[in-house]
Amino acid sequence: MLPGRAPSRLTSVLTYYPDAIDPANAIPLEIAPGSEVRGIEIRMRREAVFSIRGMVIDSTTGKPAAVQVDARLKDSPQIGLGAGASPRSDGTFDIRNLLPGVYVVTAGSGTTADPKTAREDVTITDSDVAGVKLTLTSGATMAGTVKIEGDGPPVHPMIVLIGVNGTENASNTQTKDDGTFEFHSIAPGKYAAIVDTLPDGVYMKSVRFGAQDVTRIALDLTSGVSGTLDILLSRGAAEVLGTVKNNEGAAVSGALVTLWPKGLRPEAVWGRPAQSATDQNGDFRIAGLVPGEYYATAWEEVEPGLTYDDDFLKRFESQATAVTLEEGAHQTVQPKLIFREDAAAEAAKLP
Repeated sequence: MLPGRAPSRLTSVLTYYPDAIDPANAIPLEIAPGSEVRGIEIRMRREAVFSIRGMVIDSTTGKPAAVQVDARLKDSPQIGLGAGASPRSDGTFDIRNLLPGVYVVTAGSGTTADPKTAREDVTITDSDVAGVKLTLTSGATMAGTVKIEGDGPPVHPMIVLIGVNGTENASNTQTKDDGTFEFHSIAPGKYAAIVDTLPDGVYMKSVRFGAQDVTRIALDLTSGVSGTLDILLSRGAAEVLGTVKNNEGAAVSGALVTLWPKGLRPEAVWGRPAQSATDQNGDFRIAGLVPGEYYATAWEEVEPGLTYDDDFLKRFESQATAVTLEEGAHQTVQPKLIFREDAAAEAAKLP
């Protein structure tokens, strides 16, 4: 990859209120239900922008490939302005109007049965980057096993790989009767291994990739596959049940109960909050829980999605009910009810 001549061009770029080009520096707007906010001015930014240029090669034929090429900021869900290049017959591409940063450049082609992908990390500082070579390959094959502790009927769950950087496609496969499974055509990248469709009372206890424990960290396949994926399940999932009551001791129906693990990490896709709404008697049950330490709260009313926001949840840890779950625990909990006004007040403070 070669830096090109720094361009002397400026252009209007994606701008967040009031004048930020990084969403982390944007100022949120609080809009109450039924209200109207006026006088919002966004000062559009003009910045120096750059290009990433290169060629796509098919590894099978050794010839240029006319495919779509995309670039997005690494480790960010935000897609850069002008982050795509349409196919060219000679295999070359030119992705324009990119701000400085580290980008993941990807290309894909082939059939559904045999997809081909390419990926390169490209850093833009203060000039264009030329000479990027994307080589389309069929991806890797990865084998694995699923075993389960304890007596009971066999379990044949779905195994899912989810890209943690947002640039890798999710992939899934069904385990066979003997507990083995295979993934095919896995594109280079980092993934989280998830077990789906588990029966009641079963949880994922550990995941190992070769000699490495990847139960709570990303499965790094950026350099290919160098081992098997071995998953251990347990029939000792814990559950929490209880009743939500208000300050007068009356049961509250329709409240949302959230249970989240201590030490929740924003970058993880594992161990996310578990939730359940209370029934007409104020009762709730949350099952399939991994043993460990949790916080529990009940919300009288809360905006959708906020209970999956790590910063929001951390604001209520001091008010939450601490819960420690042992293997196979069936624990009764009465979480504190957070009133709608308190939830809205804390939500308004979020960056």
